[in-house]
Amino acid sequence: MVHLLAVAVALLSSFKSFSVNAQIAAKKPLVITTTTDLAWAAREILGDAVEVRSLLNGREDPHFVDVRPDYVAQVAQADVVCAVGLDLEVGWLPKVISKAARREIQPGGRGYCDFGSRIQALDKPLQQVDRSQGDVHPQGNPHYWLSPSVLAQASREVIDATERVRPELKGKFEARYSEFKRMMLGLEARLKARLVSANITGEQARFAEYHREFSYFARSFELTSHDTLEEKPGLSPSAGRLGKVATGLRRDKITIVLAARTAPTRVIQKFEEISGLKVGVVSVSVSQAPGSDVETYPQLIEKIIDTLIAVSEKNAAKLR
Repeated sequence: MVHLLAVAVALLSSFKSFSVNAQIAAKKPLVITTTTDLAWAAREILGDAVEVRSLLNGREDPHFVDVRPDYVAQVAQADVVCAVGLDLEVGWLPKVISKAARREIQPGGRGYCDFGSRIQALDKPLQQVDRSQGDVHPQGNPHYWLSPSVLAQASREVIDATERVRPELKGKFEARYSEFKRMMLGLEARLKARLVSANITGEQARFAEYHREFSYFARSFELTSHDTLEEKPGLSPSAGRLGKVATGLRRDKITIVLAARTAPTRVIQKFEEISGLKVGVVSVSVSQAPGSDVETYPQLIEKIIDTLIAVSEKNAAKLR
């Protein structure tokens, strides 16, 4: 009787364990990304095998975000947490992950996903960095998602992280990832051809930017960054700085000036007043707002190209 009871207990325990494992396997893994751009890429690559959410909505500046209780709550439920990396979220994401108090999603954990670890970073400082230089990223420029081809390269990381937490999904995403890469390279080639058609090549492809966030975009579309309105990254430029940049752009006949929507409006307006040049203010992330004209990544990049061409034409007329 004792032996039979022991066998029954063992079978019951085994059944419960199997039941719990079956429930875990049946539940879709939850992938939390910091930004909407990473979320869009993750959904395209992972499909309906996972649930994907973004902490940010695409309208914030990801450098400067407050730690919110709902961020902590979402991250605490996540199987995988994906960051842009390269210190973009250094001011807030480590605090969110720490408060979530789950070992698996800590940096180095099997559920931690750093897209930036996959790329060759641009604009790495050649000297020691300190706060007197502004908001400098020691590991390099983190705005790589504005290049379709670099985003495709970085996005491989979400597959590896998802397969680490759900080994049964290994190999499931390869076809979707191959298609994703083809889509990104095709988008880049098509929009590059548009710039050539608009005669934005060579000397005409020089541009100025408010903050150095278009480096990867520029490399993908064969543009050259001539100057920044900021003298030091993350610090609002003085009127004197704006005047100096404006003089240089008019002298060198630079017709393209770009800024993200998160750049301070009063500074952009002041620069336009001083320089007489139009600044192309663009979204630099996919938006989750209903009715947005940049709900998808291809829409986002195409909108930047549209704005760039329009601004170049307007400013060229002013500089003739």
